[in-house]
Amino acid sequence: MKNTSVWQVLIAVVVPALVFGGAVYLIEEIRIGELRQQNFALSETISMVSGEPEATEAPDIVEEAREKTDGRLVLPQIYFLGKAYYSEDDINDLQANVIKPLVDYYESQDYIVVSIDIDNDSRGSIEKNSFIFSVIISNNDGNQDPLYVGFVHDKVDGEIPVWEPEEVPEGYRG
Repeated sequence: MKNTSVWQVLIAVVVPALVFGGAVYLIEEIRIGELRQQNFALSETISMVSGEPEATEAPDIVEEAREKTDGRLVLPQIYFLGKAYYSEDDINDLQANVIKPLVDYYESQDYIVVSIDIDNDSRGSIEKNSFIFSVIISNNDGNQDPLYVGFVHDKVDGEIPVWEPEEVPEGYRG
């Protein structure tokens, strides 16, 4: 009788965990697929901005951007994921203290920041203390394989500090 109840408990715990894990995996795979589609659209956009021949079929996201900017594509494209969960002050501080310094830094290195995705990891709570950045950068050499930069930017004493590039340690071979 004890063995039966142990198995029932085990099945009651393991099966929902597997179902939930599968659902999370599926959702992440769908999101990755969407990001790949956006990446393709942005790669095509980089080609158009850099003067390379246009793709035979322009993605919808590019056409929408052209319509909104009188035919000019504005880079970087900035996406606040779950924007409803950000305060106006956080958005303003992120733009002034992180996005602008980041874009200025990479432009000074002759790179083009193509897109910036910003996500916060605390949608369920009131306080937003960490912001996850995913950045796509082009070195504008015609190569359709962009550079990816990802980092977490944390508030310090309730304030969003100014972003500074990390220095690569001497002797680092990557």
